Amino acid sequence: MPRSINLLTFTRHGPSIDGAIKPELLAYGGNWGIKIHATDARLLEQNRGLGVASTNFQFIRQLLTEGCGTSMAAPQVAHLAASILREHPKASTNLLRALLCAHAVMPEPCQNLIDQNKEFRTVCGYGRVDEPALYRSLENAVTLIANETIANKHHHFYEIPIPSDFTSGSKRSRKISVALAYTPPVRTTRIKYRATRIDFRLVAAPDLEHVTTMFNQATEKKDFSNIPEFKKGKIGQTARNKGTVQADSWQFESFNKNALLKNERLFAVVTRNDFPWGEDLCSEKEDYTLVVSLHDRENENARLYSQIRAKIQAKIRMRAK
Repeated sequence: MPRSINLLTFTRHGPSIDGAIKPELLAYGGNWGIKIHATDARLLEQNRGLGVASTNFQFIRQLLTEGCGTSMAAPQVAHLAASILREHPKASTNLLRALLCAHAVMPEPCQNLIDQNKEFRTVCGYGRVDEPALYRSLENAVTLIANETIANKHHHFYEIPIPSDFTSGSKRSRKISVALAYTPPVRTTRIKYRATRIDFRLVAAPDLEHVTTMFNQATEKKDFSNIPEFKKGKIGQTARNKGTVQADSWQFESFNKNALLKNERLFAVVTRNDFPWGEDLCSEKEDYTLVVSLHDRENENARLYSQIRAKIQAKIRMRAK
């Protein structure tokens, strides 16, 4: 009699408002197995090695058990957030969300689904949190953080220091990740529920004057959303900007002599543009957190942290003069 066991992956996807990416993060929640007979198919009994190990609420009988479901996955993300608070006790909610999403990596099977159909982004979110560089910078993985407030109809400009090690050397995988989080006043009677809109854009320009002129002129025409990013991100501006935590990443394999990152400077631009109906609900200045992360994991000799630190310290000295 032919028989087989099929493993099923599963996820949980609830309703999303205005197309925002939900859930935002993934974590492993176990698998289900179906034992298939010629005339019958049924779920395997529990505790067959397919679930996530955890403590047992009936600990007198058995200390450890296993289970499957979002109840096993969600605490893993909560644990990561709590671990950030242990390292940085004064971290805001915005910082926690931005850090977690900036360090999210999409598992390959999920990315394959998204490549087939973009709608799977609403199931897979930004991916699974990559923990090694989550709490502090490493030489090959550096995180830059800005906690700021911004007024309506304003832009904030952040130059991202790109070290020479990042754009030099042989072909290998390199990545820039950016995440922004804010907590807007909301109005539940509207589909466009966020009273304030804050988003970011990554642009390349010869210098700060060029990029500020570009955005300030566009603001008057209310068309800054049409300013193109220097390279298309994995998610894209339209999809990521619909939520209150927004993340994207840019992958690089190699850089030729004409590459933008070798010839121009890179800026993350944060823009606030409130809905007219929401202006009375918002504060004069709204809080946000911007996180930028540079990864060069395949370069064993990378000195990203040392080079970025030297660039920032040089700018501080120049300002002090």
